[in-house]
Amino acid sequence: MSIFQAQFVRAESCHFLLVESYQSFGVAQVIVRWQNEHDYCLVHIHQDMFGDWLLTKAWGQIGTQFGGLTHSLMESYDEAVTLMESIGTVQESRGMKRILQLDDQEKAADLFSDLIKSGEIQPS
Repeated sequence: MSIFQAQFVRAESCHFLLVESYQSFGVAQVIVRWQNEHDYCLVHIHQDMFGDWLLTKAWGQIGTQFGGLTHSLMESYDEAVTLMESIGTVQESRGMKRILQLDDQEKAADLFSDLIKSGEIQPS
């Protein structure tokens, strides 16, 4: 079992939808989105050009410019997944549901572009 399959099993056991785990230039990435009628929260785990692990969290009200975007530097991929699980627990306790599922790498690459174009995420 690869580390990516292990992360998928771990996420599923914690009632998370691990939306995408794929190889992009040899780097694992994960994207998860929770949403209710009015609000959304999106988490993206990825590596920067220096090899550091980042957890990017975008949240806000659907259809408005209210919300925020944070980038958190993580010590490891496992630490980022643990933080993502904590974020998911909080979001689900607030009534949000996991709603996003990506089928391939191209959709993952297009996701942020579409969210920026729709105004749900403001570029930082």
